[in-house]
Amino acid sequence: MDRIISVDRLPEPDTSVAVKSMTDSFGGTAGNLSIMATQLGLKTGILSFVGDDFPEGYRKELENHNISTDAIIEIKGEKTPTSILISDRNERQAGLFYQGAMEKMADREIPQRMIDEVENSDILHIGTGHPEFYKRLVDRAGEKKEIIIGFEPGQEIHYIYDENSLWDMLKRTSIYFTNENEWNRTRDLLGIEREEELLALVRVYVKTLGSRGSIIYTEDRNIEIPAIPPEKEVDSTGCGDAYKGAFYAALYAKGMELEEAG
Repeated sequence: MDRIISVDRLPEPDTSVAVKSMTDSFGGTAGNLSIMATQLGLKTGILSFVGDDFPEGYRKELENHNISTDAIIEIKGEKTPTSILISDRNERQAGLFYQGAMEKMADREIPQRMIDEVENSDILHIGTGHPEFYKRLVDRAGEKKEIIIGFEPGQEIHYIYDENSLWDMLKRTSIYFTNENEWNRTRDLLGIEREEELLALVRVYVKTLGSRGSIIYTEDRNIEIPAIPPEKEVDSTGCGDAYKGAFYAALYAKGMELEEAG
């Protein structure tokens, strides 16, 4: 669940600012990405732990888009993960992320419904959540067939991942996604200097650049993708998720090449 708050400027510590607008919406990387990919022709399903407060309206919204919810696991007594995103007029953001039912996933056994969903899939995209759980899931899935692994640690690269856990995840990854800030953190954690060095671990690295488009790094070349100006600017929340959903659909539903997918 996303609560999106708009302010003129982000508050300094020990100060407050007026809120211009506040909206609550269905969100999260999994929901945003899946809806975009599904609308562009890719069949998707979501694997996640949610609380017993998970809105029935959200489940129905996913099912209305023909997104499988079989592997969404409700945990009694827990809350659904929630993000509070504060944006100022200069498009700077501050975020608060409450893990809720996802917080203790590293200690949980992998539910059979999740295993079944992955084994029936060709692509597994890993977003927010604990790397220890995902490493076990990827290794379990790889026992039966080769699956394309997409990985984006998102904001959690700043407070969940360390050098070892990031390295372990990247060794299992086919396509790695970050924005600029997440690239800086990746570089610092791994002790590398150039984006191309990631290609010793992954097949493709995609770095989104906001209003400047994106760059796709491959063993053969670096592909610079320009931004397409929007007809109307509303809110940038979820734009990265939409990019990834469209990217997957272009590659694996429409058979496009990397440049066209970008």
